[in-house]
Amino acid sequence: MRGKRIPITLSIIIVLSLALITTPPAEAQTSQQTAQLNSFVDNVLYQLYLRSPIDQACWGDRSHYDEWDDISEEAETVEAQIWSDALNSLRNDFDYNLLDYQGKLTYRLFEQHAGKQLSHYDYRHHKYHLTHRDGPHMYLPQVLTDAHTILNYADATAYITRLRRIDDVFDQLITRLETSAAMGVILPTFIISQVITSAQNVIKGRPFDNSAEDNFIFTDFNNKVNAAGFSASQRNTLIADAQDALVNDVKPAYEKLISYLQGLQNQASDEVGVWQFPDGGAYYKMLLKYRTTTNLTPSQVHRRGVKNVRKTHREMKEIMQQVNFESDDLQDFFEFMRTGKRFYYKNTNAGRNKFLKKAEDILENMEARLPEMFITLPRADLIVKAVEPFREETAGIAFYQRGSSDGSRPGVFYVNTYDMSNQPVYELEALAYHEGIPGHHLQISIAQERNFGSIFRSSVGHTGYIEGWALYTEQLAKEIGMYQDPYSDFGRLSMQLWRACRLVVDTGIHYKRWTRQEAIDYLLETTPAPEGECVQAVDRYIVMPAQATAYMIGKLKILKLRDTAQKRLGGAFDLREFHEVLLTNGSVPLDILEELINDWIAQKLTQAFAPAA
Repeated sequence: MRGKRIPITLSIIIVLSLALITTPPAEAQTSQQTAQLNSFVDNVLYQLYLRSPIDQACWGDRSHYDEWDDISEEAETVEAQIWSDALNSLRNDFDYNLLDYQGKLTYRLFEQHAGKQLSHYDYRHHKYHLTHRDGPHMYLPQVLTDAHTILNYADATAYITRLRRIDDVFDQLITRLETSAAMGVILPTFIISQVITSAQNVIKGRPFDNSAEDNFIFTDFNNKVNAAGFSASQRNTLIADAQDALVNDVKPAYEKLISYLQGLQNQASDEVGVWQFPDGGAYYKMLLKYRTTTNLTPSQVHRRGVKNVRKTHREMKEIMQQVNFESDDLQDFFEFMRTGKRFYYKNTNAGRNKFLKKAEDILENMEARLPEMFITLPRADLIVKAVEPFREETAGIAFYQRGSSDGSRPGVFYVNTYDMSNQPVYELEALAYHEGIPGHHLQISIAQERNFGSIFRSSVGHTGYIEGWALYTEQLAKEIGMYQDPYSDFGRLSMQLWRACRLVVDTGIHYKRWTRQEAIDYLLETTPAPEGECVQAVDRYIVMPAQATAYMIGKLKILKLRDTAQKRLGGAFDLREFHEVLLTNGSVPLDILEELINDWIAQKLTQAFAPAA
């Protein structure tokens, strides 16, 4: 005889009651407090998400599809208040001691992240609001072309409305630039010239002028409208409206911005470095702290750079001896590596395909070795692709695009084959390890495939950790016997050298008051990079103070932590376990990473001295 069926709501009550009976009160309280914390930190992110139509568009949310982000100082003040309130709530409403292990980590990460946002707000007038690399003049068109899809008529009209509202964003931008300029925070003259050129490039092509080719925004709109299945009448109306918006709204907006920047050049100079700003020294130390997630001083960072440049040069000279190079002058070897045809594939489709195939072979060989070094491996596959033609001319030499968190979409190691003279074969091996496995793909995939209980933990990133790990894996590959070709090993060293030089040049510009030319000359004398690459790099460091220091600082920290663990644990040290601690807690600041490793060491030592059962 079948028993009476219990109503589902009653079933839930019974299950919850049994759980409370069987779960120790303290454990239940810990679980509840951690769940509440996860909900809280995600709600803060959601508040900020609701304030950003651009973020919403990037996530496919059409709620405010015809709007742009508010970039005014008033809007930044509101967001700073959100962070301030959140920080107060975190400290007042949650008992740190009632959180579980991951909850405590989330608490500390959120506390640091909120503090970082408030520190940046304190220096809101010190930052460059646009540069030759970034700014509304560049990312607004990119949002339209890359993130604004057109699936229906409303999407199309929203696109046009966004075109008409670019002027509103530029008015806010100019106000921010005026406020900063009044404090003496102005881009160098030569950077302003590059910004003007990048702005002028946006309004080239039809319908802005009589060029033979359409403007890229107009092309994008036409393609999307034509693919959406509108009637001929609707399509013609939309295209006419878009053309009107481009000519009568977008073009005047850019011309106004360009005119303002041309006037700003009269106030600018060729002086570089944030040291020249009011409280510029304190500003740089703040940036250095949050980029590296350490308390290293500019002087300490500079010295570490100089030390590692010398170390890498010594290692490079060993390669010179290994290949029996006829000169003992490192500059001669740099020139040989820069110009030797044997180190570059032909700039043909055959050459490009050969380069891509070599990248695949490198990663395939490394994949077979991963179990030797790692316990947890990513579910997501990794594929190699050439950078698409529409962006290959301006894209970097290589980069990584993450896959999906469920492993259904692979990660991509993008290789730029536009100009094979910029892709030395000897650097490909280290590049593949850095961007692919065991670098970015392995680390990022493991982090996003972990269930931390909150979106915040999956989305927060720390440059020192992320780039430090990828740079560390270039050396890790050497330690397991990769780079059998000595020229490939030189490629590893050349990439290592570049990251060491960044410590010297960035602090040289912003702390030691180097001129732009002094920084360029240092790179030319110290690295095998051509002059054009050195100039571009220096200009990047000028407008992005402290960012480039994170790579080498992160790698050095990981190596130091590994060395400490090996010395303290001796025969009990396990490289796979060490990497497991490094990778399975997500992206963390380097100071917290040190605590995680120290906790693991203490746990291992306790186990080693525990009495046998």
